[in-house]
Formats: sequence, C-alpha cells, structure tokens
Amino acid sequence: MVSSYCLSGGAGDPLVAFGGDGPRSYAELYASAREVATGLDGSGSEPLLLCQDRFRFAAAMLGAWMCGRSVALPHNRSEGAIAKLRERSGTVLHDDDSLKGEPGALDVRRWDGSADSDSAPLAVELPESQALVTVYSSGTSGDATAWSKNARQMIGEAQCLAEVFGIAAGDRVVCTVPSQHIYGLLFGVLVPLVAGASFSRHTPSSVQSMLDQTEEHQGSVLVSVPPQWRAMSMVATRPLASVRLGVSSGAKLLADVAAEARAQLGVDITEVLGSTETGGIGTKTADDGDSYLPLPGISVRAEDGCLRLISPFVEEPRQEFQSADRIEILAGGRFRHLGRDDGLTKVGAKRVTLQEVEKHALEIDGVTDAVVLRVEVGGLRESELWLAVQSRTATPKSIRANLQQCLDGVLVPRKIRVLPRLPRGPAGKLPRSIALELFEGQKSVAPVSTAPLATESFPIRVPASSPRFVGHFPGDAILPAVAQLHDLVLPKVRDSFPQLGSLQRMNRVRFTSPVRPDTDMELTLKHAKNSQRVDFELRAAEIQYAKGTLYFAGGQ
Repeated sequence: MVSSYCLSGGAGDPLVAFGGDGPRSYAELYASAREVATGLDGSGSEPLLLCQDRFRFAAAMLGAWMCGRSVALPHNRSEGAIAKLRERSGTVLHDDDSLKGEPGALDVRRWDGSADSDSAPLAVELPESQALVTVYSSGTSGDATAWSKNARQMIGEAQCLAEVFGIAAGDRVVCTVPSQHIYGLLFGVLVPLVAGASFSRHTPSSVQSMLDQTEEHQGSVLVSVPPQWRAMSMVATRPLASVRLGVSSGAKLLADVAAEARAQLGVDITEVLGSTETGGIGTKTADDGDSYLPLPGISVRAEDGCLRLISPFVEEPRQEFQSADRIEILAGGRFRHLGRDDGLTKVGAKRVTLQEVEKHALEIDGVTDAVVLRVEVGGLRESELWLAVQSRTATPKSIRANLQQCLDGVLVPRKIRVLPRLPRGPAGKLPRSIALELFEGQKSVAPVSTAPLATESFPIRVPASSPRFVGHFPGDAILPAVAQLHDLVLPKVRDSFPQLGSLQRMNRVRFTSPVRPDTDMELTLKHAKNSQRVDFELRAAEIQYAKGTLYFAGGQ
C-alpha cells in the first residue's frame, strides 16, 4: 500500500492547459503553484478556492497543498453560500475582478505562468493522509455538509479513473463541469494531472461553445452531464471526430441520450456512478444496459436492499459506507441502481433534498408552511422543482429572490404558488396528488414572448431508408428527437430569421408524438421570434410532434 503520492509534470515541458488565456506547460503550472505557496505562508486557514480558470485553479490548489493546506470548494456560487464559506476560510484564492481589494483575497492571476519555470522540480509529494479538499454536499437539514478528502481518496481515485478510462499523456480533456464540483475536479483537473494529459482552461457555458471548444482544441476526452449531452446531440451538425471517449455523471444517463450521442456526435459515453460522500463507485456503457461494474478495489453488496460500499475512497477508519441508494446485485459482480430510498433528488445534474428547499422557504419572512415537489417535465430539463407555500405577505417574486441567495439557480423552483393555507389533512399530510392540483393552469417561470406565432407550411416525407432510423429503435423505428430538431425545425427557423447567430441553449423542448418512417404528412411549423429567442411548434393537423424554445447568440 502506498504511503504517499507524487504529482509530477511530464518530461519535455509538455502541455498541461489549453484554451482560455492561452496554453500553459507543466513547468509553468508548478512554478505558479510555488508562487501561490509563498503567498499563502502568512495564513494558517483553509483557503476558499474560487478560481474559474482551470489552470489558475490547479495552480492555487497545488500551491496550497505544497504548504500543507487543504482548500475549500463551494457547493454552489450563490452569494449566500460564498459568504458563509468566507467566514470559515478567511483567505480566498480567486481570479475574479469583483473580489479585488477585499481583505484576505489573493488574486491568482498574478502568478498565471509568469513565475520562473526553470527552477525547482515539477513535483509535489503528498502523504496519503494529508487533507487536500473540503467539498460540500447538501444535507437533509438544509445546511451544506462538509466532506474532507485526503490524498488517498482524491489522488488515489484520480489514478484509478485514469487507468480505467485509459487516459494518458497526449489526451486533451474538455470538461463542461466546473472544478468546484467533485466530478469536475476529478475529471477536469486531477485525472489529467496524474495521467500527464492536458485540460481545457475554460468551462463552456453554452451548448454551441461546448462543441466549438472541443473541435477547436481537438479534445480527445469530453466530460459532461446528461442534459448537456442531450443538448449537444440536438445541436451538432457533424460528429466530434477527435473525441475517443465521452464521460457522463451527475445524473442518470438515459438510453436514448446515449444513443443520440453515438448517432449525432460519434461519441460512445461511459457513465460513472458516484457521489460526494463515496467517490466513484462503478461504470457502465450503453452496451451494458442498466448494470454497473464496480471500479477496481471497490466491493458492493446489498444490505436491506440498499448499497453497502467498501471502498478506499470513503472515510476512515473502516472505509465502509451505507447508502440510501437501492440496488440489485447481478451476476458477474455487476449491480443495478434502482434509485434513492430517501428525499434526495437531482435536477439538472444538481443534487438536493426536497427537505432542504422546504427549509430555505420556511426561513423566508411571512412563510409558515411549504411543500416542494419534483416533477418530470421532459425535454432538456427532464425535471424541475415546484414550490407551494402558505403565506399572507410573501409573493412568488420575493420568494424566488430569497431562494436565489442560497440555492444553485437550477434548483430554484420553476413554479411557486402562494396560498393563505396549504390543504393538509388531519394528520398533517399533503398528498402529492392534491399538491399537484395547486399548480393547475400555472406555467413554469420563463421569459414570455408576446409576438404572434408566424405560420409556415411545408411538405415532408420520411422514408424508411433514412439513416436516422438506424438503431432508433429496433422493431419500432421512429425519427430521433435530434433529427426532428436538426433536420426539420432549425433549417426553417434559420431561413426565416437569417440574422440569428449560433444556437446557445434550449428550454422546455418536448417531442410529444413519434414521427415514423414512410409517413406522408403535411407538417406545419409555427414560430415566433422575440429578440434572440424563438418559440416553435411542429404539428400536422391535430397532432403535435414537437415544441419548445430556442435561444440564439446575437447575429451580425
């Protein structure tokens, strides 16, 4: 068993980071890290790491480790979350202009590759028990739960993942997940570092920028989450030829999303099951169906139907963890994940408990009761939260403003209903069916277009020989959702509004009826443009096939 880990740059001054403010080498990374370590010598606190540029993030993190410090990573970037963690940490390592001049704020940009990169070895020795990061996950109490991770857990897992995925020197990793998230930290920074590979400095925020960055920098490994994989498959006009490996985590990867990524992007995705508490647990590909294979060195068993894990990546002393994840043990050491046995859920790949959102709502002045529902809505969002509260003074607007201060944006409820009384029964229960009725007729919050729907009709025939039907699905062929958007909707929208720039994102896109082969039909596309937003509906006679909202970049 190893007693320490050595992180070291490769020979020949190889590339460690690309994109953003320019390429950087391993020599520049370790030189910058040494400068950060020098700058931290006067403080004994655990610095809060807020750098968004991955090169600066990695340099700040390594610099803290060089002087024996752990770093704290925020669970989200809301003002409330950052303020609480700053109280604990004191020192902040950042690359944010808004923090300039604040007490304890060290701007890592001063050491962005400008330090002397010719002196000292490209290495840092880390005892396996040295604390490296404190990450936060949401607990049922509503307070962020701190999880301290040492070198065995973080570097050991990074080495394991690099070996399992075959990531090595020469690989270029493009990660769409921020480094403050443990998944983004591992695959976007640590796995490339232990493998001698390179990573993207910038985290792309729009769907088109994810595709553009991958193509521009010839990314060989693309790391993302299920909603973004779906969106990229819908928008892509050609395969991502340089990508040999796709990685997905953060939420369940549905079979149709994996199939669309294979068909449209040319990318085979491997899904990783894990959590902040446990680290990585297992992996599966589309060909594995719904069964996971545990990572090397990890033992999985079912105890009362729930996952019991023995893993080097969980806390000491026994390295065992009892989870609320329900599983079924299969042959060959594999297992099937059956969901959660508690209130924990995921929205847009973000974890949250319904109790946490309710707790935050009840802390708002004037709110005396609250209930939160997770509702499947389809489209790219897949699910969203709805909130009903009891209050005579609060308004949906004031509630939303309060929740935005303490929750990640995607977790702020899309529907908020304020009532003088919630219809709880004698036992204090509010059945889900009754709670859902409170929202009837209420739309999710989204920018509202007042433009009338323009109508354009065009004939289309979908031949059985179309390659779009291959593998989608055997025995019951239908036109994939991505083909409806890419082949039918987007070309007509661009013809009508040529001034629009690239497609940036989509909202509440739903494919409500299947389009089958050898079907002659007169489809009608209705669309309305409001600034850079286009609402659309695709239908024939009384049948609706697709609808949603597209957001574009500004044109020329």
